[in-house]
Amino acid sequence: MLMTDIAANILLTLRAGPMSAAEIAAGLRVNATTVSRQLNRLGQRVIKTGAGRSTRWYLPRPLAATQGLHMLPVYRVDLAGTVSKIAHLYAVYPAESYLVEYFREGNTDQQPETIVEWTYFESLPWWLTDMRPQGFLGRSFANQLRAKGELIDADPRTWSEDQVLSVLAAYPQDSIGNLLVGEQAYQAWLLRSETLPMSDSEAAERAESIARGEHFNSSAQGEQPKFTACRAGVECIVKFSGRVEHTAMDTVANRWADLLQVEALSSKVLNRSLPDIAADNRSFRENGRTFMASRRFDRTLPGGRVGVISLSSLDAEFVGQANQPWPVIMQALANSNVVTELALVHSKIVWAFGQLIANSDMHLGNLSVLNEVGRPYRLAPIYDMLPMHFAPTSAGDLPMQTRAIGLCSHVSKVHWELAYPMAIELWQQVVQHPGISEHFKVLAQRQLEVVQDFAAVIHRMAN
Repeated sequence: MLMTDIAANILLTLRAGPMSAAEIAAGLRVNATTVSRQLNRLGQRVIKTGAGRSTRWYLPRPLAATQGLHMLPVYRVDLAGTVSKIAHLYAVYPAESYLVEYFREGNTDQQPETIVEWTYFESLPWWLTDMRPQGFLGRSFANQLRAKGELIDADPRTWSEDQVLSVLAAYPQDSIGNLLVGEQAYQAWLLRSETLPMSDSEAAERAESIARGEHFNSSAQGEQPKFTACRAGVECIVKFSGRVEHTAMDTVANRWADLLQVEALSSKVLNRSLPDIAADNRSFRENGRTFMASRRFDRTLPGGRVGVISLSSLDAEFVGQANQPWPVIMQALANSNVVTELALVHSKIVWAFGQLIANSDMHLGNLSVLNEVGRPYRLAPIYDMLPMHFAPTSAGDLPMQTRAIGLCSHVSKVHWELAYPMAIELWQQVVQHPGISEHFKVLAQRQLEVVQDFAAVIHRMAN
């Protein structure tokens, strides 16, 4: 076998995945020394990690949508708005696999130096998962790309890992968190212009444009129609209802308007009892629509950013119990020192609160942590906390029945005792709120009675 044939066969062999020189040699039935010599001669056509017996070789895999690049730099923006390169992300064989070269600062003999660490992933790194376009704006963004000729599905949930990475690199968006993937995203961040404050009337115009399907400009998650904007000098995510023409009849638009009002009230109730535990939400009405602006907790006033990781991503990497409720996942994460003890306690109180206010949508994407200085992570401000049990269905039906309150063995009596008065306060405010329809106040009164009856259950719980 000629030397050039050996080199070609090494490249073919590495398409199966990372290997040591000995494994390659065994597969090709040639001398290991010969294989090592050929690997070193291949230069940048292969990637070497580790040393000694830990050495592994990888074959780079070019991404068609990024002009054949197989490596993308990853940058992080800190709280003060300073950016630094933290990693190189390589696409490698087999398909949908990636290799990350991390850079971190260390000290050797009192001298600062950059320490390099390598990690292999059989899918996109878990810390990139939340940057995937999702929900209402994700689908709208996908349709924008399809209009430009991109051969992708209209639903980002069906995209391959390579498609997600290619979109993040080729079409940088105002993604959640503090990471920039690829040189284009980095340059777009450097050249960004100051966001002008948006008035109520301008918000109404934006809502009209979105309702007509004209433009979308963010990958912020969720199903409720929304957009990003600067409000009162801070960056916000703004949800909005359909236009309410009249309130005499309960309609889909009217129901969403009521729910957005309740979401704003919910955050205020939580923050009064547990300061800063929830996002800073404000509701307003303009041109027949109800708006709810939620201050982005992944952005800072100096132009900085904060890392955000959803419970869904943490579960996928550290736990693997996606069908379990928040308290179960958070307990496992706290046991492994991934989240703080306070984050665990607060998540249990808020979960109980969610049960008491008929929030039927407490999935793992609706709870997050902040990645500021590494693990253990603290809980991010609570968002999307509203009585989703009463949200209009996909068929346009308006739920009228009360919701039973669920239990979780990981949530103790003390958590329920802390959540109960907050839930009572919220439902009482809803019943008295001048901006909420009489239709929804009837539902709120019924659910309030369910919560009041549940006090006996809390009383019977073991201490």
